[in-house]
Amino acid sequence: MGKFSELDQVSKALQYELEQFTLTMRAIEEKINKIRPSVKTSIRVEGTDLLLSYEKRERWGLVITDTKMGTSWYYNDAPHYHRIKAVKALADLIPAIRATSQATRERASEALKMANRILDDMEDPTNADHE
Repeated sequence: MGKFSELDQVSKALQYELEQFTLTMRAIEEKINKIRPSVKTSIRVEGTDLLLSYEKRERWGLVITDTKMGTSWYYNDAPHYHRIKAVKALADLIPAIRATSQATRERASEALKMANRILDDMEDPTNADHE
């Protein structure tokens, strides 16, 4: 087998693996989106200048940011080498999203209580005494 044939085989195998990886990551992102956490959460990918985030741009999704270059992409649009590095942080991102969601829910609950107190303190103009 010639070197070109070997390169062809390796390239085809790599493309297959990358396609499967893309499909799997898309399925993970879809599952997160079905839960609708609706909170931005970011974590650093250990040993890199990368951040892995769940955030909204045109849509909610997984985002990789190269902090050194100042560039970011939706996960499946990022360069393969960034995607491969960032996947190791995914297991840490899920509980981080949960923690951010919980903290945001608590703040929203307090804001709702405050808004209800303000509403309760307001006079209803239809019941006001007219002199």
